[in-house]
Amino acid sequence: QGLAILRRLGAKEDLAWPQVLSAIAVPDPKEREQNYLESLAIFQERDDPYGIAITQGMILGSHYTQLGFYEKAQQSIARGMAISRSLDDPEGTAAALRTLGHLNLHMGRYT
Repeated sequence: QGLAILRRLGAKEDLAWPQVLSAIAVPDPKEREQNYLESLAIFQERDDPYGIAITQGMILGSHYTQLGFYEKAQQSIARGMAISRSLDDPEGTAAALRTLGHLNLHMGRYT
């Protein structure tokens, strides 16, 4: 309901975090991905490197891993991790590394 209000108000810049977080509960993977990508675009428009890094390195990386799109997951995680490292952001880097570990587990790479 809050997202609908923000959309009606035209508060696009305020939609990114609520949209990415609420998309987690969306059952349809294509719709969930669309919400994530829309949030990513808002973070990019706002030049918000932390939002970009988390959306790329953790959110989209996990999404693509769960769908079995391992190459897309790896690329997304790498982009997010690179941004987090350039920001000296230990939490963002750790989130990307955790997501990378999850990807490797799904791919059967245990060593």
